[in-house]
Amino acid sequence: MNFGFYVILFSVFSFIGYIAEVIYCSLRERKLVNRGFLYGPFLPIYGFGSLAILFLIHPLMDRLKIVGVFFFSLIVTSVIEYIGSFLLEKLFKIKLWDYSKKFLNINGRVCLLNSTLFGLGGIAIVYLIIPRLVVHIERIPLLLQTVLGYILAIGFILDFTLSSINIINFSKALNAIEKKRREIEDLIEENKEEFENEIRKHIERAQMLSNKIISSFPTATTHFEELDQHILKFRREGKAIIKKIKREIKEKSEDYKE
Repeated sequence: MNFGFYVILFSVFSFIGYIAEVIYCSLRERKLVNRGFLYGPFLPIYGFGSLAILFLIHPLMDRLKIVGVFFFSLIVTSVIEYIGSFLLEKLFKIKLWDYSKKFLNINGRVCLLNSTLFGLGGIAIVYLIIPRLVVHIERIPLLLQTVLGYILAIGFILDFTLSSINIINFSKALNAIEKKRREIEDLIEENKEEFENEIRKHIERAQMLSNKIISSFPTATTHFEELDQHILKFRREGKAIIKKIKREIKEKSEDYKE
């Protein structure tokens, strides 16, 4: 087994992982979900996990039995997923997956449900996939294995580089949005009093008009439920602001008297 053999094996498992994730997430979301960090149809974390199972667990399958293979696969793949999540977050300053709301998760990086599925996947890899897949790959001439291995490796490197640039730009865009949001919040805070006065004038006018309409047409209704909700919210917020302004004026008056 040479370099090409393991790259082909890695690629096949990465592709299988991609297909499994797309099917699982698409069924859950009830629409087609294109999973993956790379542009190509591959999820490298499945490739790394499968190779880890091949090297660490497959040689011990007779001693571990099916239950042992399940738990060791669960542990090994969960460790790989946790490390992968940690490294990606450190590199790109963004979490590509977050299981914080999942039952029994560790820092949102791994969770019981996914780890259990990985454990079941480990059983399938050890007892079903590896014995058959290895036979088919070994039928490929050694030279062709090597050539395919280098082509796939170069393809992964290029894809990873382009995908990394893309996600770095995405992260920068998110940071820019957050910066602008803070600037807007600061601007609002600086001009809070002016905004409150403007809101108070508009509320007084809206209340005057609404009182006239309601008194003239007491049974008037509207089909625009969303508009009704906005008006109610507008009134509540307006009353709160007016109360706050009156309270501040009163406090200032008392301070002046003292």
